[in-house]
Amino acid sequence: MNDKNIFSENKVKKSTMKYFVISFSIFIVVLAVCSVVILMYSLDFDIGNLVENSTTTTTDVYEKNENIVYSVNDITGKSNLLFIVENEPKSVDYIFIVSTDFDNQKMTVKCLDGSFNLSHNSSKMSISNIYSKDYELGVKQALNELGFLIDKYVVFEQGQFEDILSLFNGFSVNVKSSVNYKSSEINLTLEKGIQELSPDLTYKYLRICDITTRENVICDIIKSVLTPEYAEKSDKLFTAFVNSCKTDISVIDYSECVDNLKIYCNAQDKFLPETYVEETE
Repeated sequence: MNDKNIFSENKVKKSTMKYFVISFSIFIVVLAVCSVVILMYSLDFDIGNLVENSTTTTTDVYEKNENIVYSVNDITGKSNLLFIVENEPKSVDYIFIVSTDFDNQKMTVKCLDGSFNLSHNSSKMSISNIYSKDYELGVKQALNELGFLIDKYVVFEQGQFEDILSLFNGFSVNVKSSVNYKSSEINLTLEKGIQELSPDLTYKYLRICDITTRENVICDIIKSVLTPEYAEKSDKLFTAFVNSCKTDISVIDYSECVDNLKIYCNAQDKFLPETYVEETE
């Protein structure tokens, strides 16, 4: 008696499953047919339009971009960005500040070693000591007292900085004097003069050069990356950037300035970064 009930239940289950599979298969087929009909309708039922429309769209966008005239005169405002490069957790190797003034069309880079002393909480402390105690906000406060009104900050570990440089094809760097450096960590030989350096060589050069040379190299890096080519990839680059560092630059901040970034990168009258020079009375 029980065996018959089990057999009957199994038969019902198999029948139900069979109808479910058939119904689901019909649904998939109908969905696929509807999708094809909608696609063909959009192409006036001519499959040749698929290739034609794709080619035409790409050409139109390219031609429109070619005809736009970009000028930095269309951008206004100022910003001071703080970049902190760690040599180990809670220890600063060096910092650099990129200041951009579109009203006066000027961009400067100021680089300071981690051992550089700043006023902080009514006493003199090295940047590295300030950072180990109060992190990036402490460094930001000390720089504000010095006259740099920092808007946003970025913190890199050495490896993270190397990862970000590797997002680019390379950099045109002016090597001030020939380099022949060997240590347990770095082996670097460079000739004097302007040359294209890979991200790896650029990173190594930054590691070993003095603070003044470092300012110039960072200027060269900025010149190399603020180009139309990279402006078109800015969304992807920004995503990789924020995933490779600690920063208070948000997606909203990026979205508000991305148009100006593209104007600057495409402008023929754009100003180039230079090293910071103290103003004297």
